[in-house]
Amino acid sequence: MPERVSTAVEQQVSAERAFWSSDPFERPGTDSIENLLNKAQDAAIFHELIAPFSALFQRANVIGEVGGGQGWASCLVKRLRPEARVVLTDAAPEGIAGRPIWERVFNCQLDDAVAAPAQQLPFSDGSVDLLFRYAAAHHFVDHDGALREVKRVLAPNGHCLWLYEPTSPRWTHATAERRVNRKRPDVPEHVMIPGDIAQRATNAALSCRVEFCTSTAHRGRFSTLYYTALGTLPVLTRFLPCTAHFVFTHR
Repeated sequence: MPERVSTAVEQQVSAERAFWSSDPFERPGTDSIENLLNKAQDAAIFHELIAPFSALFQRANVIGEVGGGQGWASCLVKRLRPEARVVLTDAAPEGIAGRPIWERVFNCQLDDAVAAPAQQLPFSDGSVDLLFRYAAAHHFVDHDGALREVKRVLAPNGHCLWLYEPTSPRWTHATAERRVNRKRPDVPEHVMIPGDIAQRATNAALSCRVEFCTSTAHRGRFSTLYYTALGTLPVLTRFLPCTAHFVFTHR
């Protein structure tokens, strides 16, 4: 495990901590209706997305979430797999502080929750069967370091899922990043280039499969039309911005 993370990661973590500390709907001690409704919608999307990966969740004895914030996704997984050890991690302790809200909502108790960045996961070598991240990996400015940690902590034939991530081909990347940062300027957002992530995975001795996600569930009016077009002509997903899943396997 590296002794320290990069300056870029430290800056990203600082921005995340500032958000979790100050957001009126999600800061520690806040149990707002707005947050519950927002995360309930995310939970519905997440529950739908993990259905094709149910076999991976069912056979995993140790499951870790990375960049899980308040842990609502971990709690949903724990409710589905109560016999598994489910551990929440997030770089911001202020995010993890909201975990009891979701343990009450899902009537479960996580096995552990640890504040740690994606490049310094709190797991011993080869100890995790399944890692997952929902719409979080695009915050990890050091993807090389994050993927090295995936390789380190996964058991042989273990898997890591980066789900529902914003991606773009290189030619539209700058425009796509400007668009997402206009939507949420308080925390830097990033858009991933699928080919770059696949190459970084290869460098970390992981296999990588990219699955473009054209689901229109819970999207806005314009996004529904856009993803309907992508679903009708899947070849477009290789040339235009599209949500995607990355499936990594310990080789």
